[in-house]
Amino acid sequence: MTLDEQAAGEAIGADSVSSERDAGAPRLVITGSLRRAVTDRYEAGESAASIARTLGISKTTVLSILKSGGVPLRHPRLTANECAEITELYQAGVSQVEIARKFDRDPGNIWHVLERAGLVGRKP
Repeated sequence: MTLDEQAAGEAIGADSVSSERDAGAPRLVITGSLRRAVTDRYEAGESAASIARTLGISKTTVLSILKSGGVPLRHPRLTANECAEITELYQAGVSQVEIARKFDRDPGNIWHVLERAGLVGRKP
């Protein structure tokens, strides 16, 4: 166990995870200490994916905890209007990198939007 994993375990407490459920399937019990650990790490700049890996929970659970706690997400999903604007900009000749800067996103996010729209691989 790494020091980070040990600290994470101490932060969420032993009561955070229940391995039994009426239906027999394991289920995560979200305690106040787990909520605090997730929120503190996210507000300190750690990514939701990193928090999930460190605490041994899913990224969906991390995002759910943050949303229910009213914590603003740094990069919420792109809206349909934003995807349409990205597509229009790309078709107008704006590069993926420039579009990514405009939307404060990773260029890979822009590539995925363009891929779904069937526009990746613009010919010169």
